[in-house]
Amino acid sequence: MNKRIQVFLTMFLLSIVLATSALAASVKIDGIYYELYKKGSPFAKVVKGDGYAGKIVIPNTVTYEGVEYKVTSFAADAFNSNYDITSLVIGDNVTAIEANSFTFCRSLYSVTLGKSLVSIGDKAFCWCSGLAVIKFSDSVTSIGTEAFRDCTSFGIVFRAL
Repeated sequence: MNKRIQVFLTMFLLSIVLATSALAASVKIDGIYYELYKKGSPFAKVVKGDGYAGKIVIPNTVTYEGVEYKVTSFAADAFNSNYDITSLVIGDNVTAIEANSFTFCRSLYSVTLGKSLVSIGDKAFCWCSGLAVIKFSDSVTSIGTEAFRDCTSFGIVFRAL
């Protein structure tokens, strides 16, 4: 094999190994699935909450195998179409809620967003017909297209100080 090709393949395989080692695991903690990343400062992304019912409290951190991970975001579609969620409290380390994270969560009534949240993705809470109360801080600087479309129960939106 040509020496250049061999060096290229070795570097390519090494980059794949390093990239996948940054993703520690996709794990279930307290009924919620997280992707855990070790690269740099360990952080976690909420990816799924199938079958989760009632009140959801997303903590500031989760611990897995002795490592503490900051919970920093929600993946697209994380809780999409979960009809059994009634309230949501998001920890202060979360900075982003991606598109469709809570779309069609029809029983969702109350949402408290953490102090560090910067962006709410497109259609993040779209068609949450029971959503009446949202509490958030002035850290939110970006709200995606139709983020709250057809949230027909809105009464009051609080701005927490």
